[in-house]
Amino acid sequence: MTVLSRLLGKLAKLPPAQTHDVVVERDLKVTMPDGVVLLADRYFPGGADRLPTILVRSCYGRRGVFGLLFAQLFAERGFQVVIQSTRGTFGSGGQLEPFGCEHDDGLATVAWLKEQPWFSGVFATNGPSYLGFVQWAIASEAGPELKAMALQVTTAEFRSQTYTGGSYALDTSLSWTHMMANQERPFGMMRGTFASNRKTRSLFARLPLSDLDRLADGRHSPFFQEWLEHTEPGDPYWRVRDFSETARDVTAAVNMVGGWYDIFLPWMLRDYCALRAAGKQPYLTIGPWAHSSFELINFSLRESLAWFRAYLLDDRSQLRQSPVRIFVTGGYAAPTSSSATRRRIGP
Repeated sequence: MTVLSRLLGKLAKLPPAQTHDVVVERDLKVTMPDGVVLLADRYFPGGADRLPTILVRSCYGRRGVFGLLFAQLFAERGFQVVIQSTRGTFGSGGQLEPFGCEHDDGLATVAWLKEQPWFSGVFATNGPSYLGFVQWAIASEAGPELKAMALQVTTAEFRSQTYTGGSYALDTSLSWTHMMANQERPFGMMRGTFASNRKTRSLFARLPLSDLDRLADGRHSPFFQEWLEHTEPGDPYWRVRDFSETARDVTAAVNMVGGWYDIFLPWMLRDYCALRAAGKQPYLTIGPWAHSSFELINFSLRESLAWFRAYLLDDRSQLRQSPVRIFVTGGYAAPTSSSATRRRIGP
């Protein structure tokens, strides 16, 4: 793992690692109020005690690439990281219910975290997309111990992108359903992602829509069926999965990274505006990135690390001064002596 972490650290231009001696405690059991047990892995530098914690809750697994990007790299740089598989995924009990259990499960996980002998008294949350939604689900109720949040290409509610413009976003919904159905098989994430482009698109012209999940994966997906059934704005199904109204109550320092070509950008900006209207000072970056671009991942790693150092370790040496940075499409800096032109990111 250290060979890959060294390589990724260089590619992302991260500060040098403080250590490559990272200890991993596997399959920690966290019991939810209904008795379901979720599994988590804890990464921490060998010999260190009671370091600030970064909590990552993931529906895409907690090892492999996700463990490397969201745990190993940060543990090598002075933090301990708890990365947990959400309900119904990668060994965690219960059934996958997207968006529905993340509030209660997340708060129960935070309560467990605070009881651990290695907990230092402060923690942060981190992650993109669904890993960002689960942060919003607990942010207003996690307590004063939550000092910082790093959110990338995400939003506090997912109904808006499920019904973009008021109509069902079939491409996004069916492709994600297909990916989730395949991700735990060998090479499942890769297979689910690339196969979706071929298999699911062949179904887009088929009716009824309620058959498409079965045609894609051989069985119906409960949540895909629920999304087709609960279509109206204000439906109670979506209200309990919507945390956009509580965003203004968040007291933790919030850092948001989005892309001009990301599906969540309109609603990320809405969340940003809600924080600003509540008198908060979140950081915001919008770059020339799509949802899963490597450039966005590399930037987010640097930005999150600087953010956590600032708010968990009181080290603001790597924190930029301007709270907002936006890639100006079509904008150019003044020509250099070599007559080259450069696209710019401006405040």
